[in-house]
Amino acid sequence: MENITSVYQMMEWLSKRNIPYEIAGKTSMGLPIIVIKKEGVGRPVMITAGAHSPEPSGVSAALQILENWNYSFPLYMMPLRDPLGCQSYAEVLSHAINREVSFDNDYDKLNELLHKYADEVYVDNGDFVFVRIGELLFVNLKFRREDAGFRQSERYVNEFIDKNPQLLDEFVGRRVICPANMVPESETVRSYERAFTAEISRTGIVADNNRRFGSDNENPEVRICRELCDEANPALVLDLHEGMSNTYYFFVSNYTTDPRTKFFVDRMAAACAEEFPAGPWTLSDLCGIMPECRIEFREPIPGVLEHIPGGKQPKVIGSGFTDYAAKYCPSTTVEAGTAASLEQRVKVHLICAKAALDYYEEEIKKQEA
Repeated sequence: MENITSVYQMMEWLSKRNIPYEIAGKTSMGLPIIVIKKEGVGRPVMITAGAHSPEPSGVSAALQILENWNYSFPLYMMPLRDPLGCQSYAEVLSHAINREVSFDNDYDKLNELLHKYADEVYVDNGDFVFVRIGELLFVNLKFRREDAGFRQSERYVNEFIDKNPQLLDEFVGRRVICPANMVPESETVRSYERAFTAEISRTGIVADNNRRFGSDNENPEVRICRELCDEANPALVLDLHEGMSNTYYFFVSNYTTDPRTKFFVDRMAAACAEEFPAGPWTLSDLCGIMPECRIEFREPIPGVLEHIPGGKQPKVIGSGFTDYAAKYCPSTTVEAGTAASLEQRVKVHLICAKAALDYYEEEIKKQEA
């Protein structure tokens, strides 16, 4: 199981296996954005991973899928949608200040570094620190299990901007670097082994690389992913993520309105249920942590969270990737529970991918017959 901690490591991994790849562009910080295209017959499948860097299992699974590819149809893949954040927080900070630093994954030691190199300190309340270093914004957040996950940093930054609207013009477009803030059991992630990165949108919220699709506020990572999808005109899209819990669940558009989407999602859900009898995480579980999800999703079957048309949060512009891709085909976000072992998280993605890809192959053979 490959643990990718930089885009250059991924490029080396691909080269060693003689897997061709393209550098489709670069991030605003100059890191390569990698895409892979495999030829075949018929409409392609598109698989993406690594939109949120504290979710590495999707990246590992995508590379396994790629290495063992034996399907007849084409593949378009973007296996690392945030090349910056897949590095550790210390590496991103070192890049920002142009010198190598380390802080032993310690909250207080990181605070000392942020204060030392900050051009401006906006907040330091003992639990949450928010500073600017050059063109980048950095967050430090004291880990509390009840607030685990990178969305807590996002909420605090959003609240700060709401209270200080005079700073919005200064913040728009800036990259914000946050701790992964994951539970200690989350292998290869935890609090600082990955950096969650996003940008401040023109509407004044933290917008990560799974947001703003189809808007006038796309960054290079979002734009390249969207353009790849438009070029592919895919027959199926899988976006590999990690979510809360120690099990699995799905985000999907058009489950109740498109029979083909329902077939694919049901196939993946059944495969997971067979392997993991405890069952999926549900909408009520998610809303216990993120109450705002009640206006965004409904749950036609347990563990399948369908976007409600028009149910977007205020200030959100554009759409998420799988919502955007749903205009072409069945499009699903697979969420492997981040509290499970890395092995299990990867396994969830591989099970779902196999179920969906096998089903698509069956469709093609029936059409040929």
